[in-house]
Amino acid sequence: MNRRILLATTMVAGFAGCAGTAFAQTNVYGGGSTLAENLYNRTVQAIAANGIGSTALDFGINYAGSVGEFWYAPGGSGKGQQSFLTQINAFAAGQLPASVSAIHYGASDAYLSADQIAYWNTGVPGASGTPSASYPTLSVAPASVGGPLIQLPTFATAIVIAHTNFSYTKAITLTDNDICGIFSGKITDWSGIQAIPGKTTAPKGLGGPLTVQYREDGSGTSFLFTQHLQQVCNSSNTAAGVTFTATKYFADIFGAPLVSGSNHFVNPTNWQGAVTPVAGSGSGAVANNLIAGTNNIAYITPDYTSIAPSGLVHYAAVAAANGTSITSAVDPLLSPYQYIKYAKVYNTASGKAYAPNPGGATKAFSNPNGTNGTINPATGALTVGSNDYSPGYPATKSAANTPSLWIPAVGNPTDGYPIVGYTTMEFATCYSNNAVKSEILAFLTQLYGSGNKTNLTFEGFAGLPAAYKTTISTVFVKGTSPYVINIGNTQECGTTVTGIVTRAPGL
Repeated sequence: MNRRILLATTMVAGFAGCAGTAFAQTNVYGGGSTLAENLYNRTVQAIAANGIGSTALDFGINYAGSVGEFWYAPGGSGKGQQSFLTQINAFAAGQLPASVSAIHYGASDAYLSADQIAYWNTGVPGASGTPSASYPTLSVAPASVGGPLIQLPTFATAIVIAHTNFSYTKAITLTDNDICGIFSGKITDWSGIQAIPGKTTAPKGLGGPLTVQYREDGSGTSFLFTQHLQQVCNSSNTAAGVTFTATKYFADIFGAPLVSGSNHFVNPTNWQGAVTPVAGSGSGAVANNLIAGTNNIAYITPDYTSIAPSGLVHYAAVAAANGTSITSAVDPLLSPYQYIKYAKVYNTASGKAYAPNPGGATKAFSNPNGTNGTINPATGALTVGSNDYSPGYPATKSAANTPSLWIPAVGNPTDGYPIVGYTTMEFATCYSNNAVKSEILAFLTQLYGSGNKTNLTFEGFAGLPAAYKTTISTVFVKGTSPYVINIGNTQECGTTVTGIVTRAPGL
């Protein structure tokens, strides 16, 4: 059989063939961002412990049980987006059950490209954002069965410049010039950093060769990091011949131009530094590489550093994956991640240095020149906001139905910790099984609720601005807005999943 015909058949099965399949239809399947995995695990556990309305889930992500299972494949942001948009499981073997025939959501730290959004609507790959090698032409467009694409920010995060420079006991503060130099290969020793704006040399006693660690997989962490570098790096602070652009593949910046549809680079072929950077696939691998030696430096998520309580987070997560309580008493000294240090970073606009903790990240998302939009849920009356980092209530249904407008790009904020971004999830509007729809809505209700703040803080992340969470919940979860575009709404998806519907069954 022609491969594209086979893939198109798989696509149709993934969207329309859910009801009556062999696996339990109370299960939800998806994945992507390794950054977000443990926070989403805590969110599911909260639902398992307390419930959301009539919705119940088993203990946690990937925890086999008899109620509802919420599966998450930590395959990286690129695989998460690809699997959801194509409905073809691109995750590594064993990350999702072999019987899965639908991917109900994607998770990423990089917002969808214009080509990826167009692919949902047409089933035809574009020239750059959806290379034909991984996004085949489909005979049935995803939108025709799954309804409008929904892309939502789920929480905010800093991207940490983490290091294992044990010989220098004081805190290290970096400028954008330092970071551009280090991650382009121009600065190869700690003694070469500027550290304090206006100073030409590093603080006394700070020195030693640097080994850069980076993500080799399609990573939203890489995307958020390079999104900032694109804004602040130039020919004066960057190695010759290196131009940073926002990308999920860090090594692509240092490789020859790619042929359309080819694989991305894994190794930085044109790196000019003294020591070749070390690759890791997933946040955990980069963290393990960091602690494997001294004077390593990397961009990484805060949950694998000392920002999270004593580096405890991912040691405890091992117990959670085995079905035991994530709150079990665990000796923090058993976690090697507590030794991963972080650098403060100067915000050039404000002239102040900030730590990559929830406070520093939250400040970055506060635009002092903007205003948050508000809505009266009882009347639908709205006030449009003008805050670029925290969009107000959408002024029109067309705006509300535009996925790209829900993920503001925060490449170089004017205050707070400067390397930040929103983590996202992608959903269909229509699902062919009411249990799947209910579990997704319960997940979002818990995620955006005040009760999830403790989980965010424990992981080192920041929540969305309060008004923004209210707007998202109003429009896409509760459906109390005048637009009626919430997940599973009857105007778009019909009144039942078993009888006559206005749209073919979705995922």
